Amino acid sequence: MEEYENMEKKFREAFAGYEPAPPEQGWSRLRSNLQPEPRYDGFLSWITDLPQSSPRFFRLSIGFTAAAVMLFLVIIWFSSGNHSTIRGHAYAGELRLCKGTAYLFRVEDKALPFDSLKNIRSSEIDEKGYYQFSQIKSGKYLVRISPQEFSEGYKHFLSSWYDQHISPDSAHLIMIGAEDLTVDVHLLPKE
Repeated sequence: MEEYENMEKKFREAFAGYEPAPPEQGWSRLRSNLQPEPRYDGFLSWITDLPQSSPRFFRLSIGFTAAAVMLFLVIIWFSSGNHSTIRGHAYAGELRLCKGTAYLFRVEDKALPFDSLKNIRSSEIDEKGYYQFSQIKSGKYLVRISPQEFSEGYKHFLSSWYDQHISPDSAHLIMIGAEDLTVDVHLLPKE
């Protein structure tokens, strides 16, 4: 005797006493209605059908992965929102300083004299006298410009704090909030 599939066997047993069995074409139509053939429309339909036809663990792992990626993007979005940029030019007299270094210091003190200056970073001054510090958190800062040794600016000008001050206690504080600032620094001439 021919061996039947489990579903087909159940149907044969259920309808055994009623009518003669339908022809083989009927069984094939019935089989296609009960268990449709998988359709392959392309990669997109395969991706959308995958979670429905996968085991529960696989669906959960896809869900957790998607949630983790979304959380990561949200963290990046909110963490980069509170940073500002300090940029400006350094001047040696009436001309821009062509070679030098700009230093950014964070001020932690609440009153003078400033005892806890923390050097955050430095930036090279380009040939047009331009410097920039990006991704700066809100707070109080000081900027110091030093001309490069053996340059024309080094011969005639001192390293100076913003704006034309020799010490950090007399320098102008730069208050950073959510906005970007342009801070031009003029160097003090040597006596």
